[in-house]
Amino acid sequence: MTDQAIATLSEFSLIVDAQVKEGEFFGPCVIGPGNASDWIIGYWNGFNWYGDDGLVLREPRLYRLLPPLSSLRR
Repeated sequence: MTDQAIATLSEFSLIVDAQVKEGEFFGPCVIGPGNASDWIIGYWNGFNWYGDDGLVLREPRLYRLLPPLSSLRR
């Protein structure tokens, strides 16, 4: 693994450390691995982690919270 890949992965957090609460939405996030072992955009719906395709993610391990799109406007 390259130094750049390691630095990029260090920007992600363990999903078990996510500040999620039962009944409260959290996301969107980049989550890995998705159900197809790829990165996926997903969210916590208050009870489970879901991919943007609406399917429950089986064993996600890493996440990075994405900024709201409104914060990216110029």
